[in-house]
Amino acid sequence: MNSGGNINGCIAAAEKVIILADNETKIIPRHRNIANNKKLIAFKIMRTTSIEIYENYNNFVQRYER
Repeated sequence: MNSGGNINGCIAAAEKVIILADNETKIIPRHRNIANNKKLIAFKIMRTTSIEIYENYNNFVQRYER
């Protein structure tokens, strides 16, 4: 599945697989161990949270660089 080449594409691809997968589905990622839907949901949350932290940090820095 083409993820789009960036973190947003990675999240979008994870969301698609989460919808298609059930609790019995084995997910074979390219660079990690075999996972399941529960682990993929945790991965998506981690990626989404990291974007939020990065954006909040950048907003904070930009306010005080002026």
